Amino acid sequence: MHSRRIYANPPLIEALCELRFEPGRPWDQTIPGLLYAEVRESFPIREQEDQTEIQFHLDSPRVQRQTTKRMRFFNNGKTALVQVSTDALVVNHLQPYPGWEVFRSTVLTALDRYKAVAEPKAVSACALRYINRIPVPNQGAILEHYLLTVPKVPSNLPEALVGWSLALDIPHLEHKGIVRLEAGAAPVAEGEDAAFILDIRFSALNSHDLGLEDSLIAWIDGAHDVIEETFEASITDNARSIFQEE
Repeated sequence: MHSRRIYANPPLIEALCELRFEPGRPWDQTIPGLLYAEVRESFPIREQEDQTEIQFHLDSPRVQRQTTKRMRFFNNGKTALVQVSTDALVVNHLQPYPGWEVFRSTVLTALDRYKAVAEPKAVSACALRYINRIPVPNQGAILEHYLLTVPKVPSNLPEALVGWSLALDIPHLEHKGIVRLEAGAAPVAEGEDAAFILDIRFSALNSHDLGLEDSLIAWIDGAHDVIEETFEASITDNARSIFQEE
């Protein structure tokens, strides 16, 4: 495992783990209630939202819209939540992020509770995602001074950018996944010259091969290592000085 850097002011604004399942029993609306009973000690605040999914079919010109209900269970500070919808579980943590060990424990506990009430047959998709916001103080925001993954401006145009975004999909065969790296400009706050978003998502290539036990946990751990390594390889020491490495 790589050496982990620790920052006093980390740029992470949200971490999330998303899991989708092949059902082992027919889905019904009692499952979210059963899951809430299992997690409400840590996530007592319950909210519901309607979620619209758009489906395209190659053999038909019609577009189908399907509305499903998503239940969200928040902790008391609304800094962490567990989301459940049809054959899907998402665990999110906002700022302040408590560190990987705590977040990992939250994910695995929610997964165990979900398996107990929903009885899934297999995992159909899984992903780990970390969203970072990098603020730049008032000293001139040259992209290359902070990020190593930046767009290339054609030589006939001025280098100043009003806005920008970049998305890359990169296979990582060793850890059996796809890295989705998105970077771009972010709205600025007072005292900032600019701010950048660095959004790193790692998705499994063959989720069905992971099972629901040790192999899945090992993949999640490996996904976190890939995301950390990708983050560190995407920033400069100027950016690290903003985060105040300990």
